[in-house]
Amino acid sequence: MKPLPDHRLGRLAGALRQARLRKGMSREQAAALIHVSVSTIQRAEAGRTRPTWPVTHALTDALGADLTEAEILWKRAGGPPRGTTPTQAPRLSLVRNAADLAAVLVRAYEEDGRPSLRTMEKRAQRTASQFGRMGRMTAWRVIHRTYLPRSAGQLQAFLTACKIPPHDFWQWTLAFARVQAHEESVKRNRPRSGTSTPTPERLRLTAEAAKADMRRAGLIPLDPYPGAQNPWAAECAKCGSLSRFRFSAVRKGRGCRVCATGQEAA
Repeated sequence: MKPLPDHRLGRLAGALRQARLRKGMSREQAAALIHVSVSTIQRAEAGRTRPTWPVTHALTDALGADLTEAEILWKRAGGPPRGTTPTQAPRLSLVRNAADLAAVLVRAYEEDGRPSLRTMEKRAQRTASQFGRMGRMTAWRVIHRTYLPRSAGQLQAFLTACKIPPHDFWQWTLAFARVQAHEESVKRNRPRSGTSTPTPERLRLTAEAAKADMRRAGLIPLDPYPGAQNPWAAECAKCGSLSRFRFSAVRKGRGCRVCATGQEAA
């Protein structure tokens, strides 16, 4: 039997292989036991790619191996590529503010092997009806710490895109709630300026009107309304390209640059 390399993927593959051998099972028997193909078992034990968590969980459980250890090995197998320094982030139970949350989200992305934005979008799309949409632009902004999820659903969409097991979501939801409570506390204690602020009803009406104007311009907003002068992530309904627009410019007639360039070329 070919020896496995001594790295994260190799250690996970070795643990799965040893669990099967201790049971005295062939790959064919293990595949039949959890209703997958033999090639799926072969790939899981080869140490070249990380098997999905459902396959790892089902195989570990069926073979009577330690699920906790398997989960640790599986998460480590998706760690950052060799030669990169992982983001410094606190333990999930110690997350208290927006900076902490931003760091642990980036670390989750790194531990999944830094998947492409397209891959993340496809993963999140499978559960969009449950958690909401996670577009490529939003994922990019979370990864680069310029944006944080605005709701528990959006948070869970990002976690899905990073292949965080659903049974871990409750820990992330608690951390998210602590961050929200901290941010609200900061706002309450912030000194008031002499200028008046719009009421929540006025802000909601303004945001809804802005979204309606964007859609009339052929643009689908991906994030909450940031204000007339701030960049707003949106998708072109015609060509599907993602970009950032200033609402003030859209109201003046400026739309998708990709479509405009195509029309000029024609």
